[in-house]
Amino acid sequence: MTTTNNRPANPALAKLGMDRHTGMTRRPQLAHIHQSLTDIFTTPIGSRIQRRDYGSHLFALIDSPMNAAGRLRLAAALVDAAYRWEPRVIITYANIDVGINGKITLDYQARTLDGEELRNHIIIR
Repeated sequence: MTTTNNRPANPALAKLGMDRHTGMTRRPQLAHIHQSLTDIFTTPIGSRIQRRDYGSHLFALIDSPMNAAGRLRLAAALVDAAYRWEPRVIITYANIDVGINGKITLDYQARTLDGEELRNHIIIR
């Protein structure tokens, strides 16, 4: 079973998800996708027990030089993580800014498989 973009389909994925703070159903679907992507991007690979490959390489790359190649690696890490762990979206734009104070700002745009656009801005301290 595959989707139209050749990703493996996961029949267990629901259209709506659970809010991480309340446990209630999260509506609309875009709100759950925002929550899911934030969790994926801010989870270092290797930090989840029994799911060691979950997350992104963002934290492994954060101390690399912030030249053009370093920024490209960071953006690629986000796109790769979203591709692996959130099959409902395709990242169309990613920008990572690392401040002198160590604050990381992620700006990204994505498109759902239904054609909806979403944008998010995440600050990691």
